[in-house]
Amino acid sequence: MPESNVEIGTRVQEKFEFYFLSLSFIVLGLSIQTSEFGGSLLTDALELISWVCLFISGISGLSRMQWVPQLYRVAQAIITRKQNRDEAKRGKLRGEPCLDNTPIDAYINKAELGVKDVEDQLAKLKKKSAVKYWLHVWGFAAGLFFLICSRGLDPALRIARWVITSLKA
Repeated sequence: MPESNVEIGTRVQEKFEFYFLSLSFIVLGLSIQTSEFGGSLLTDALELISWVCLFISGISGLSRMQWVPQLYRVAQAIITRKQNRDEAKRGKLRGEPCLDNTPIDAYINKAELGVKDVEDQLAKLKKKSAVKYWLHVWGFAAGLFFLICSRGLDPALRIARWVITSLKA
């Protein structure tokens, strides 16, 4: 049976996330290995800022990936609790007075509260995951920006001076 579009999309997304996570650390490592300080205080500061941004990006991405399985576990707990609640409701419609030695209405209420509790947990986990994703993406973007600025500032200034002196001559 061929893969569904959702399965293909999920697989591609997983690959992207692992690639992007490793890219953060690769760029950080290469920028550290190829750094040359002493050009100017500004370029040195920009280089260090880029390292901090790339490090934050990588660590937040790692932290997010560490919690992804928990998101899936909590989501599955919601599904399971909803199935139990729905089964109890069907039992009530069939006229069953109890489920697991608990009055059916009390069981349904308890199941509803359980679903609500787990949905609240999932909402908190999703919010934390979204913050980590934001830090990962924008930390990487800021890191690249500051790295480009630190490496390109001196050459850009030399070119600008050359253009200005060429125009004056």
